[in-house]
Amino acid sequence: MKITNTLCLLPDGSLERRDLLIAAGRLQLLPPAGEAGELDGSRLLCLGGMANAHFHGLSTPGRGLEHDLPLTKWFGEVPESRIQARVYDCLEQEFSPEDWEAVALLEYMELARQGVTLVFDGGTLEGTLPAQKKALETLGIRGVLDAHGELPAFAGQDSELVTFAGHLLEEEDFSEENLTQVQEQVRQYPERIFGTHCLETRYRRELAEKFGGKATPALLEERGLLSARSVLYHCVHAAAEDWNVIARSGAGVVHNPVSNLYTGTGIMDLSAVLDRGIPCGLGTDWGSVDWWETVHTAYHLLKVQPHGDRYQARDVLGLACQGGNALLGHPDCGVLRDGARADLVFMDLDSPRLFPDFPGHPALLHNLATQATTEDVLHVMVEGKWIVRNRACVTVEEEKVRARWRQVMEKLSRMVSD
Repeated sequence: MKITNTLCLLPDGSLERRDLLIAAGRLQLLPPAGEAGELDGSRLLCLGGMANAHFHGLSTPGRGLEHDLPLTKWFGEVPESRIQARVYDCLEQEFSPEDWEAVALLEYMELARQGVTLVFDGGTLEGTLPAQKKALETLGIRGVLDAHGELPAFAGQDSELVTFAGHLLEEEDFSEENLTQVQEQVRQYPERIFGTHCLETRYRRELAEKFGGKATPALLEERGLLSARSVLYHCVHAAAEDWNVIARSGAGVVHNPVSNLYTGTGIMDLSAVLDRGIPCGLGTDWGSVDWWETVHTAYHLLKVQPHGDRYQARDVLGLACQGGNALLGHPDCGVLRDGARADLVFMDLDSPRLFPDFPGHPALLHNLATQATTEDVLHVMVEGKWIVRNRACVTVEEEKVRARWRQVMEKLSRMVSD
């Protein structure tokens, strides 16, 4: 397949026109030859496929039920959190694998329509991993599924699109027994990603310090649990020394700016991450599939952080694309270069939100990072196969997916109301 005269966001953040040649799922960039191809890219902006590096699958049915509650009171005894707990109890205990798949498929479909081609799903419920894997494969996008303590059972079930990850410990789970178990899994599966929430709240920092006399990154490093295969979500309450520990270990972090504002936990110091060259991606986290809101917020918050003026829109877009993909073990995805996997997103240059796109003018990337929406995503491709064409998913029937999701939500509403 050849897509001609396409404006491409290259790895160094520059914009140049190229002909894209796609063969056997791989990409080759060529100088524009002026010849016809299967698709005219002259009014398209091509990005590498984007990675939602922290998401909780099947969390969207209860979005908003925890409104105005601190994280420490989620699933608790106040009225708001009681109904929250009831929703997820129903989902986990009374729903079928087909129901779970219907919810997951809608969530992943909405992300794919925004240009997300890889999801690191930390899950929400027990027993749902097979349904989530099936949903990813049906849609045709990549996924890394956190198997938590079940990694030994799922490690042999990887597919071309979906792999399984292990889980480190949240601070409230620190114990000598639990740490020993995780150390054994990390030794047993050295090729696997291991993720965890880290320093998301001040309370969690205090728990780590009470248990081990130091903050979470240093404690994990001391136990041999921090490496280039470690992915730490949030890190809102990381101090300078914590960032230094993370940087020297090679571990990566996921910035979840909208989620952290929503829960009131604070704002991760993205400038500290970028200053140190720490691998980083972006995530929507709990209950949200609004990818572009996450990109916009990451950029806007960066501009008011220390050293934020050192960074530009292209840096945030780099986190959304190659940053998140590399963090999740896919360094040949999310980047436009010869030999990379053809996971591609094509934005509509005729969108008023992206104008102006004057040659050599930086406004286009700024507008992309601050204004773009789902409507500006025309086409999405994974491994050279179309997932979205002309703003619609082509691997599934969107209306059937939405209708099935509505059936499941109606069932959930009846159960919760009983």
